[in-house]
Amino acid sequence: YESGDNLKAMVGTNPLIERHEHLAHQLLWPVIGLVVAALFVEVLRHRPARSAVDQRRDAGSLVLPVIAAVLAVVFAVGTTVWTVRVGEAGARAVWGSTAD
Repeated sequence: YESGDNLKAMVGTNPLIERHEHLAHQLLWPVIGLVVAALFVEVLRHRPARSAVDQRRDAGSLVLPVIAAVLAVVFAVGTTVWTVRVGEAGARAVWGSTAD
């Protein structure tokens, strides 16, 4: 956010800066999702080990780790894509390109 504020102070407000700022504010949501998913993975990783017999009996024992892993990957990809979009919008704001 600080670098965006510095950019805005340097070049002033214009539609390209406003788009960059709008996309940057939206980036917060996938980042929050990624943090929550990572915490979910970490909590599941540190839960007490179960015996092999208990794991075979409980077919659903893999459901939570799989869900956590899928969520982590989805939010990681979303965060990466959104970060690239924010960076691209910032570059366009600096260099003045309006082409899509």
